Amino acid sequence: MYGWAQKPWDSETDGGTALKDDYNAIIVVEPLQPVGAPLQLKVSHVVLGLYEGIITMLQKNRFCDLSVTLSVFQRAVGTLGMKAKNLRIGSNASSMAGGVDLDAAFLTLGTTNNSNVLEGQYTDPTDAKLKLIYSFHGTRIPSKDILTAALGGLADAAVFDPQSPCGRIKAVSESFGCIIYLGIVMGQSMTYAQATKALKWMSSTIPVREKNFGEMNVQLEYDGQKIAEGYISKGIAANKVI
Repeated sequence: MYGWAQKPWDSETDGGTALKDDYNAIIVVEPLQPVGAPLQLKVSHVVLGLYEGIITMLQKNRFCDLSVTLSVFQRAVGTLGMKAKNLRIGSNASSMAGGVDLDAAFLTLGTTNNSNVLEGQYTDPTDAKLKLIYSFHGTRIPSKDILTAALGGLADAAVFDPQSPCGRIKAVSESFGCIIYLGIVMGQSMTYAQATKALKWMSSTIPVREKNFGEMNVQLEYDGQKIAEGYISKGIAANKVI
């Protein structure tokens, strides 16, 4: 999702294959319409399809191979497939197929919290000036809630050009059990590219590395200057409004 969120929202795509080591997953996207046809597969279709497909898996508690047909105006424009590189679900392993109507519109991570690391920093491997300072606190949050909140935030951010200014990102999980927030500090600026990088690090890179899925405070720095701050926190009951 992060990679697709970096591409222009309305741009056409010829699909491709993404190999995600962190999640032990392969994602394959293929267009169905011939070159020159009035309807073409776009980045926006892929982002919405990924979001809806993964949310459906999580809601059904079925972590399995996924096949989705992406349709616009009742015409199929592409397919999206997700499968495990090394399926370890056991004898109950299965597959799930479905369609996503774009007109209207993961594989689970561990939930253990056994790390002794309470704080640290993560440096962007492609830009050493960009760093995320983090500290864990409070209680554990199910990784599924963190993931669905992050997916929603990435889907929202994907609408904007990666280099355009971003004031804040606020995302809530489907269960309302997790809130993720990142906002600029007074007098500073942040791009959507920087914000979505931070969102990815907060929700997956750091928790997976530290084996710690829980509440955290973060601050995003560029060239030694704090440009944004935020948090991952527990939400409230699903029958209330945030």
